[in-house]
Amino acid sequence: MRAADVARALTGTPTDSLPADPGPPWRTVAEIGARPDYANGLPTITTGFASLDHILQGGFRKESTYALAGRTGTSKSTLAMNVARKVALSGHTVLIFKLEESAREAVYRMHAAAAQVSLDLLLGGPRRLNPQTHEKLTDGWSLISKLPVRISDQRDLDAMSRISAEHVKQDGGLIIVDQLSMVEVRGTEFGYERATTISNHLRILARDLQVPILIVAQVNREAAKKKNERLGVNDLRDSGAIENDASAVILIDRVRKPDGPEYSGAELVRYLQIVVPKNRYGPIVEEVPIELFWWPQTCRIEEIVRCDPEVPT
Repeated sequence: MRAADVARALTGTPTDSLPADPGPPWRTVAEIGARPDYANGLPTITTGFASLDHILQGGFRKESTYALAGRTGTSKSTLAMNVARKVALSGHTVLIFKLEESAREAVYRMHAAAAQVSLDLLLGGPRRLNPQTHEKLTDGWSLISKLPVRISDQRDLDAMSRISAEHVKQDGGLIIVDQLSMVEVRGTEFGYERATTISNHLRILARDLQVPILIVAQVNREAAKKKNERLGVNDLRDSGAIENDASAVILIDRVRKPDGPEYSGAELVRYLQIVVPKNRYGPIVEEVPIELFWWPQTCRIEEIVRCDPEVPT
């Protein structure tokens, strides 16, 4: 007997007044494969860094969450903002939940990176700028002012979900949460319970909205003290659900000065050494880290271009 007939027998309600039977709450393999989007796979969005894209097999994959963490002072938020700038430059609209600092300061950092000007000069106001610096800032502003980047300071998890849905409705792509510890969840305690709730919620949100979500997180106190030991997934603060839900865990393991005579006196440049101890769609990176250039004063991070030695002919 059909569901509608059962309802009529039990309630006496005519079947034509009942909503249409939605069918079973599942789909068969054949039905999933017949969907128009099946042949498209799960497309990726570039991270903006070729070395990271290579390890992640193309970049951030739709319907996935990614954890980005590091010790204090290792530029995890700066890396997230540089990812946002580069992803936007590639044509994808980015939503950033900036929870540790104001949206205004976040734009200052993005402006400094684009103009390659010290952040201190921007924070100090226009009276400290000479004509050359002002010209660089004007050029930098022209690079970022029209970027499809949206910034929100909303902390409530439910409100963040609504904003994210509107972002995707208006052709949005990558979502960045900076950072997890600042997200507010009603009815939960601090620590493991809240981190688990947030991580699970964001994982489901990424799947439902079919976009990648990058979550900036912290490492625990023990890992922060052990600066000579390689970071791993167990070093995430309140870890458990975070690494389980994430398709990849990206850790800024160490910061070091560049070596070689060509960098002599380059005190303002640093190497970021990045490991990927969990990677659902690609190789694990632990022993030989990925390296990126970081200019702390200008909040800029770039790919390292190494020239191969000439092969004699």
